[in-house]
Amino acid sequence: MNAASQYLLALTKHNLQVYLQQPTLKAALIAGSVADEFSDIDLMIYA
Repeated sequence: MNAASQYLLALTKHNLQVYLQQPTLKAALIAGSVADEFSDIDLMIYA
């Protein structure tokens, strides 16, 4: 995993924390293609 991937995954995990506190959360899916630090991350929340 390259540095950009590591950074974006850490950022996504940080942002995911608020959803993990919700009792109705069933699943969370992190997806996306990380080519560099300007790539996007897709976060899908299932409740």
